[in-house]
Amino acid sequence: MNKNTGKAYEKLSSEILPEIYKLKEINGITEFKVEQNTTKPGLSTCHQIDVWIEYVDPDGNERKYAVQAKDEINRISQLEILAFNTIINELECKGIFVTKTGYQRGAIKVAKHYGIQIITMRKPTDEDYFGRMRELCFVISCPALLSIEFVPKTERDYNKLSMKGQWKIKSEGIEHVCVEKIITEIVLSLKDKTTPVDIVLNDGLRVCAVKKDTDEIDHSIEIGFIKFLTETFLCLDNREIEVAGIVVKYRWAENIARPLCIKADDIIQNLYTDILTGEEFTISGLLGICPRVPLPNNLEDERRKLVDSVHGNGAYDAYVKKHPEEKKAVKRAMNKHGID
Repeated sequence: MNKNTGKAYEKLSSEILPEIYKLKEINGITEFKVEQNTTKPGLSTCHQIDVWIEYVDPDGNERKYAVQAKDEINRISQLEILAFNTIINELECKGIFVTKTGYQRGAIKVAKHYGIQIITMRKPTDEDYFGRMRELCFVISCPALLSIEFVPKTERDYNKLSMKGQWKIKSEGIEHVCVEKIITEIVLSLKDKTTPVDIVLNDGLRVCAVKKDTDEIDHSIEIGFIKFLTETFLCLDNREIEVAGIVVKYRWAENIARPLCIKADDIIQNLYTDILTGEEFTISGLLGICPRVPLPNNLEDERRKLVDSVHGNGAYDAYVKKHPEEKKAVKRAMNKHGID
């Protein structure tokens, strides 16, 4: 078994802390001098420092920080903070203490007295996700176009529509837009609609569309009728045919068997918390470093609104009445997070 030297945690601290300070400074900082596992001369002797950070703030003031990074299983004691305070006094700099496991009550008291910034930077736990979305799963529904029948303005143009090729649509303000793109946009607007809908597409084309019926044999196939409200032409090579509308057959394709899921555990790598100020940041390889949004004080009201909006009025109260132990657990967690 490999011995934990703490070097990986020192490296993580040396990478994350400068980025946090960039976010916190109002006008931004462009350059940092960061040293890992370095030795600095103090007033009486030299001191080994896990991470040393220097930068100039937007007002032109030079900032120096000594960082103690502890990757240990026990919470930090007040003796460790007192020892660290001696070092930063020797170096005449500010101090930042970083750990995974938290701080004893005495350590927090001493750090607050001497103005030492104490931080936890660790993997999120189940408790950290209380009141927050941890997993988002959704079904993607899109129309699969099965057949497209154009309705020309005049009957003599029906034969011309049998020509093979990639038809484009031309109308007021738009030139040669792909037919399938236009129809897919319209069908998406028709989903769950039972009455005619006037639609203005992103290209500016105006249509009136209605889902008329389902196929007589296969009821999963829907039939849509699209009427153009502006003069519209089908274009192929140098030919143009004015069309009045389109009849389209389509079926909704969904990934129900395997919904797409996004899990916070796969994205959030570490949670940064300033113990004295309560300021929090999430650290992610995908999203970078982001301030963590605090939970609302009226969390239970927000939960009630969400559940009732999905399952109907009174659904939340009916559930907690049936499962009183869950409401007690929620109350305990809310109290722990300092939420009324």
